[in-house]
Amino acid sequence: MRRLSTVALAVLVLLLPVAGLAAAEEPGLYASVSGAIVMPRDSNFKVSETGARGKYGFKTGGGFTLAGGYALGNGLRAELELGYRSVQADEVTVEGRKVKVKATVKTLSLMANALYAFHEAGLPVLPYAGAGIGWAQHKSEGDSAGAFAYQFMLGIKYPVDRLELGIGYRLLGTTDADFDGVKVDYLTHNFELGVTFRF
Repeated sequence: MRRLSTVALAVLVLLLPVAGLAAAEEPGLYASVSGAIVMPRDSNFKVSETGARGKYGFKTGGGFTLAGGYALGNGLRAELELGYRSVQADEVTVEGRKVKVKATVKTLSLMANALYAFHEAGLPVLPYAGAGIGWAQHKSEGDSAGAFAYQFMLGIKYPVDRLELGIGYRLLGTTDADFDGVKVDYLTHNFELGVTFRF
């Protein structure tokens, strides 16, 4: 919870310079798609039966998201999002000793998001911020485990007619996932490019 509170505070601090912008946009449905470079933080794990602890190290991976939602016309947007990410574990550390491994972790997430787009007359781009909660299903080498998922988003969209071209950052993590008695945490930094279609 301390980590979540720190991230939430950081988001609020980043929003202070644009907190006074007036929101104004046409209400309506939209859909978006984005691709991402996924940079996972090392994952801590614990074996429930023995109490042994360790850490998985990962290489940078990739992923994408698909979302559909509704813009309320006052800057607020609500959406459902399907996400997929794939990263590869390349080492495991136990009691200070590192061992090379090769295992792919694939994560499918379903999230409910709330976003706010900041508008100001004459500003050619739309800064936005958002957060979401949902469920993630991790799969690795034949084993799978689900966990509660959360995310925070920041970025900029550039409107072009009925499109919005976007670049953004997303922090996505889950609570510990239980792989047959081995509990593993998960946190990723995602750097994204995407497009939103306004209907």
